[in-house]
Amino acid sequence: MNQALLITGPQNPLRLPFDERDSGTDWRGLDVGVDADCFLIDTLDPGVARHALNQVRSKLLPSIYLKPLVLIRHQDDLPEELISQADLQITPRQMQEPWPSELLDGIEAINRRVNRLQEQRLKADTNPALRVIRYLYSRNREVEPRPSIRSRGGYAYPGLGSFFGDSDQSLWQTLEFLRDQHLVQTRFITRTHQCTSCGCAFLNFKETCPHCQSESLHVDNLVHHFRCGYTAELEDFKQADRLVCPKCDHTLRQIGVDYDKPSVMYHCLSCDHRFQEPEIATTCYDCQRTAPPEYQTHRDIEAYKLSMLGESAALFGLDSLFASILERRLQLLPLDLFERFVAVEKARITRYKKSISSLLLFDVKGLEAIYLTLGERTSEVYEELANLFFAMLRTSDLVSSRNESLFLMLLTETSQEDARIVEQRLHQGVSELLEASLGTRPEILSRIHAVDPSLDLTPLLEGFLNEHHAD
Repeated sequence: MNQALLITGPQNPLRLPFDERDSGTDWRGLDVGVDADCFLIDTLDPGVARHALNQVRSKLLPSIYLKPLVLIRHQDDLPEELISQADLQITPRQMQEPWPSELLDGIEAINRRVNRLQEQRLKADTNPALRVIRYLYSRNREVEPRPSIRSRGGYAYPGLGSFFGDSDQSLWQTLEFLRDQHLVQTRFITRTHQCTSCGCAFLNFKETCPHCQSESLHVDNLVHHFRCGYTAELEDFKQADRLVCPKCDHTLRQIGVDYDKPSVMYHCLSCDHRFQEPEIATTCYDCQRTAPPEYQTHRDIEAYKLSMLGESAALFGLDSLFASILERRLQLLPLDLFERFVAVEKARITRYKKSISSLLLFDVKGLEAIYLTLGERTSEVYEELANLFFAMLRTSDLVSSRNESLFLMLLTETSQEDARIVEQRLHQGVSELLEASLGTRPEILSRIHAVDPSLDLTPLLEGFLNEHHAD
């Protein structure tokens, strides 16, 4: 093993210090760990360790977010949820000795599979579905859900939840998308109820009055006297410390011989209604929405592992639906061919010094995850977006994509001022279209550069991605 990058807590600020008061700066330094074999999490605080794990997983480079995570286990009573998030464990004593062979083998096995991924060192993965299948591929095992009160859905998937932050719904929708696309194989574990409104699995099941829906109920057993057949509530039979039948005055001594309790009777303390079958209502502990159980979401909880199709997608990437529509509509160029056209344009402008062209970077954040919200309407909205791009650009303009949401446009014979007009029109059109479809305005990031000898496309793109997708 070459090296391990140590991530420490505030009590031991070594190579990559972590300070809970300012967690937004030092974590960019994780990128220096591209060449490390693993990340070591070294802290006595489970909360700090959990934050460290999440920060690694939230990075976009596969060579970072897929890095083996080794937890230095200082104590035996760590939360099981934290242990399941790490790939491997080591004790402080083992750190002072040659590392166990099974630990080294585990690190090597993960890195071997990560190294097979195309462009895993350089290209950012912004598609959450791709990040999930690449994690499943690199770990080469089934991921099984664990009951968790920390998860809104009631179950957590070790290693996967960090890709989605606090959005459990996005995790469930992504897993369903992968299943529907046959990219994963599933194994049934259990079934749960979740709030239809917010997806929370923590529901309060309540018995209510069918007449006034009050929860203020008194419950009493019904007593059936065998001798005379009289049936009434238990309270009617009580006389001091005995049970006496109100109808025939006989004492009831032994259940099963003198009487039985065939059912119960509910008495509503709000409206005085009496009934035997209450209505069942469920109230979400999070959003407080109340509904009958049958109107809540019934979700199958499943374990996931990659299918053969999923392995291929992990190795070579997921085709972007929007990119494929744009390719048909605008003849979207592969990135390497686009780079050659940019180089030719730079040489032409430098040689003749008679014109200027502009490069427009246009990034619609979250575009690759629209299917999580729109479902079957995704293709329709993408077609409308493609038509919008087609209407704004000329046949002489060239378009390529860097990932599922970042598009590069070479606007030939276009000054930066004129390119800004195109930028503003695209910004307005895309914003209005997606707001009408999604109900919220998308975050759009863009930048214009003059095509001149100083333009270097590769570092420009990486800088743009790191700046706008670092979190």
